[in-house]
Order: sequence, then structure tokens, then C-alpha cells
Amino acid sequence: MSNMKPLRLHQVTSSLKQSCEKFMVLRASKVRGQTPKVAKQDKRMQHNCRFVTAMVGFGKKRGRNSSEK
Repeated sequence: MSNMKPLRLHQVTSSLKQSCEKFMVLRASKVRGQTPKVAKQDKRMQHNCRFVTAMVGFGKKRGRNSSEK
């Protein structure tokens, strides 16, 4: 008979968890590398356009999904 011991459940789950974490990190770095670089000034302008300068008046819906812009 061989000297191999049977694996316990926590050993199997911990190894699966580690491999899953490695995959998630690799996938995140791939996605980050594929996205175009946007300047911070452009991000700030977009944020101001969407949230800061959009004034809500008299219960009307304002935003990206509103019918009145």
C-alpha cells in the first residue's frame, strides 16, 4: 500500500480557495490592462456633469435615466 494519506475536507477547500483567488487576481489585472487610461481631470469633469451640477427641482427626476435632460 502507498504512503499517501487521504485528503481532509479543509485541505481540499483551502487549495480550491487559493487557486480561485489567484484566478481572480489574474483576471482583474487583465481587465485593468485592457481599459483605456483616462486623465483625472476628465474623470472629475464627468463626475461634475453627472452629479454635482445636476440640480433637482420640484421632484423631477434628473440623471442618466431621466427623460428630461
